[in-house]
Amino acid sequence: MRFCINKVLLWQKNGKLRELKFKENKINVITGDSSTGKSEIISIIEYCLFSSEADITEVKINENVEWYGINFTIEDDCYTLARYRIEDDEPSKLYYFSQLGSIPKIGEIATNAAEETLKPMLERKFGVSDKTIFQYGGKEIKLGSKISFRYFLMFCIQSADVITSTNIFFDTKNKTKYQEALDRIFDLVLGIIGEEDLALREELSKYRKKLTALERRKDRIEKSYEDARKEIRLLAKRAAHLGLMTISDENLEFLLSELRRIQNNSNQYVTSDDQLVKELNKMIKLRNEKVRYKNRLLSYLEEFEIYIKLISAEKESIITANYITEKFDSLLELPDVNYLLGVLNYELDSISETIKEKPKVRNKIISKLNKIENEIQNLKKSIELLSRELTISNDILQKQWTFLGELHVRLNAIDLKEDISQFDEDIKQFESMILDLENKQSSYPDKKQKAISLLNELIQVYLDQAKESMSDYAGYLSDFDYRQKSLRLRAPKSEKPTKVGSSSNHMFMHVSLFLGLQEYFIRNNNKYIPSWLVLDQPSRPYYGGDSDDKKLGEGVSSVDPKTDTARILNMLSLLVNFAHIVNDELQKEFQIIMLEHIPISMWEDNPKLKDKIYLVEEFRNGNALVLE
Repeated sequence: MRFCINKVLLWQKNGKLRELKFKENKINVITGDSSTGKSEIISIIEYCLFSSEADITEVKINENVEWYGINFTIEDDCYTLARYRIEDDEPSKLYYFSQLGSIPKIGEIATNAAEETLKPMLERKFGVSDKTIFQYGGKEIKLGSKISFRYFLMFCIQSADVITSTNIFFDTKNKTKYQEALDRIFDLVLGIIGEEDLALREELSKYRKKLTALERRKDRIEKSYEDARKEIRLLAKRAAHLGLMTISDENLEFLLSELRRIQNNSNQYVTSDDQLVKELNKMIKLRNEKVRYKNRLLSYLEEFEIYIKLISAEKESIITANYITEKFDSLLELPDVNYLLGVLNYELDSISETIKEKPKVRNKIISKLNKIENEIQNLKKSIELLSRELTISNDILQKQWTFLGELHVRLNAIDLKEDISQFDEDIKQFESMILDLENKQSSYPDKKQKAISLLNELIQVYLDQAKESMSDYAGYLSDFDYRQKSLRLRAPKSEKPTKVGSSSNHMFMHVSLFLGLQEYFIRNNNKYIPSWLVLDQPSRPYYGGDSDDKKLGEGVSSVDPKTDTARILNMLSLLVNFAHIVNDELQKEFQIIMLEHIPISMWEDNPKLKDKIYLVEEFRNGNALVLE
């Protein structure tokens, strides 16, 4: 997809409109000292292209700028897109847009468009349609959501933090969302799959989910059937143990019908033992009567004993009286005395007779008491026995009623009506549909293998060109790791990749990978990836980072290809050779923007490089991104 930045624009607070002009089909270089704002250009471009991050430095840059803008070309259309400054660390929602590429003057720029309108328009320009969706989700990527064109920029920008990294080749900004997006769009941008394949994969994913749901439901029903069978047999065993049924047949349907019969006619099966209760009450009543009779006998015996004592005392009195009377009678023979003596003798004989009968009466009473006591004890034992029987009967009755309550609940929960065979038919249907879709996708492994093979072939061209700067790995083969999305080097005739050292080698691997990718996209007429590449400080391995002291290693570059200068020239040659391939061989447009520290003499004195390298500006001697 043809894309190039024509201008980066800053409407400064001091009334100046800052313009950095770029050219298509050139390697546009901004070089200069540290802390002049070179790397901010990437952040400004991304900010204008709807970045949700406030990633522009506040000091010197954002504090002095009102609006940020880019004038750019997509295919044959030129646009200007500007965004208001960051405030309180929050990206602005205010935008200016011109479909004609018009650039407002200072004081005339004002918001005239909303992100909700602009972003879909640019997405269409980047080839994104309603069918350009994620075919599977992740922690932050939602299944079926539209792919943002911003994810395609990962194939176009090599930031300073990434360009010399050992194993990170794509700037995912240390965010899960970007890493997930990279994994999910890689097949699409390499042309391994197309939008029709995305739709096919979505349909396939939908059918697989339905099939999984059906299989799980069938498994649940089969498990519930097995659980029901176990439950029915367990319930039947318990019912038999409680005396509610007799298991004469192990057949599941028979057992279930017997259990349902017990459930529906519970009053016929669960009855209390009324005869046992009546018998117990009768015995208790008889025992109580015997106890009362026993108590009466005891009272009678006690009173009899008292009576005997009384008459015994009376007998003594009579004997004494009789003795006195006899003596008196011997002195005085009077008729009245004789009469009294006769009466006393009669009473004495009567009392003596009564006392004489005492042992017989007492023994008779005691005999009756012993008999009654034996009868009471026998009744007590019978009552205890019947009470235990009744307790057991009541316990069984309670257990039976409890069981009937459980039986009602559990039988109602048992459902053996659903036809599993219907699931088998539906499963077969979905398996057939999935197989048809998978057959349509059967070419995927072959397409993937061919794509990675071609990518490695293109990368190899640039690795071979860099072999003098990567002398330790000269002749090593490109081995792109599809899973890790990283480039590895493999010695010829070796299966395993080798570990690569030196940040210089890592830089050449990054540049070779991205040049190879861009050539791949152009050769395959990719509609998603812009024909545009930004490299932020590829000379970092030789200048020692961002310090102001920019000194290269010693050596004569024309004689020793291992010098720092020679390696930088080799890197520039890679970019120039790539530009000639795209412009001359493939007849396509392309733009490279390079943010650097290197002196302009690096290419000004080299005719092969000078033709393709365009100096945008040199940020030295007070010149910087933001003008004073």
